[in-house]
Amino acid sequence: MMTDTQTLINIIKKDINQLNQCNIDELKAAWKALLKRRQFLHIKVFIIRDIAHFLQSQSCGVLDKKVEHLFATAQLQYRNQHQLESNHKKLLSSSGTTTTQLPSQKTKPKVSNQLTDGTVLKRYFNGRWYEVLVKVDNNKTQFIFNDEVYNSLSRIACHITGTHCLGIYWEGT
Repeated sequence: MMTDTQTLINIIKKDINQLNQCNIDELKAAWKALLKRRQFLHIKVFIIRDIAHFLQSQSCGVLDKKVEHLFATAQLQYRNQHQLESNHKKLLSSSGTTTTQLPSQKTKPKVSNQLTDGTVLKRYFNGRWYEVLVKVDNNKTQFIFNDEVYNSLSRIACHITGTHCLGIYWEGT
């Protein structure tokens, strides 16, 4: 579907489903022309989503801030839940346990300075929730974040923030 950018935009405005027929270069050109942003998205699905959202908001009006916040929160919770499940399965497979149930989030936390196996540390930073799964094996505590195993919270905090800080204070435990 190789056409010039303005023709492509007119086709897309008439039928938004035509976005799926475009190649990545056509989508990037349309994205840049419509949204007038310098930085490109590099994943086709996200470019399509961004263009579709822009065109729909032009024709239907934009969502108010409360609704946008609700959508962003729901999307964040969905992503975090899937990341948590992935981390939990990884933890179970590495420890040899066969159950795939997540620990109940309704149980009351223990009052202790020691982190127990399976504890999930949550932290909101720069508009995003981060979760770290605690793994205790033979009195050695490790932390799983983004499918990577870390030996300290400080390394995770440094990875997230880009600056050195004490992980225990950053995590808020």
